[in-house]
Amino acid sequence: MSVRRVNQPMPANVRTDHAGHPVHIAWHVPGGANRGGEVEHVMDVWYVDDAWWTAHPVRRIYHECQLATGARIIAVRDLVTGSWFAQR
Repeated sequence: MSVRRVNQPMPANVRTDHAGHPVHIAWHVPGGANRGGEVEHVMDVWYVDDAWWTAHPVRRIYHECQLATGARIIAVRDLVTGSWFAQR
């Protein structure tokens, strides 16, 4: 038996508008297909700024998005590395 983590963030390609909000998200599900689509609506945005006193601070911005397909996804931008992730 193997253990699989649920809701792990997956590296994503995100296209943004002039304000930095996602307009298109694409990611690959391990062992599966490519997923993603156009963002129909950004429902919520929040920041996490934690462990700033350590050598590995956590600085992220989260965008809860509804895609044109009706799927909901959270697009996460790591503000330290500039990388994007998708999380369900």
